[in-house]
Amino acid sequence: MILIAGGFDEEPVAGCVRQVRQAGIVCQLVGLVFGPVVGQNGLKLWTDASLETALIGPPPQWLIVAGGVACTRALGRDPRVQQLAEAVLNGGGQVALTATARPALRGDPAWARLQGRMVVQPAEQSIHTFTSALLQGRAHLPR
Repeated sequence: MILIAGGFDEEPVAGCVRQVRQAGIVCQLVGLVFGPVVGQNGLKLWTDASLETALIGPPPQWLIVAGGVACTRALGRDPRVQQLAEAVLNGGGQVALTATARPALRGDPAWARLQGRMVVQPAEQSIHTFTSALLQGRAHLPR
């Protein structure tokens, strides 16, 4: 599951969705609400589901925050994101953030609660390598 909100970073979203779906894994693009979401460069994507719908049923194995400062901050302000992230982590899954989410984490109390339990893409790592590591279970928590 990939979470997006307005101002998402289009490149990691497209890369993650493509790679996960090519691996034959169901990958939902989830927004704060169902419908169109506009990225930081104007790309408009329709979500597969709303966050409200995503909270129904068992948590996904992966929860990927697409990045982009505006997107990450908007997601951090919504308590349902924290609820979903906790459910994923408590269910043995991983919460992962792309490298472009990193600047929005500093000083944000919502994301601070999850610090040390999220996998964050290293700045020097490509989105392809990061997504591959997640899919193969080789992505590790920061030390």
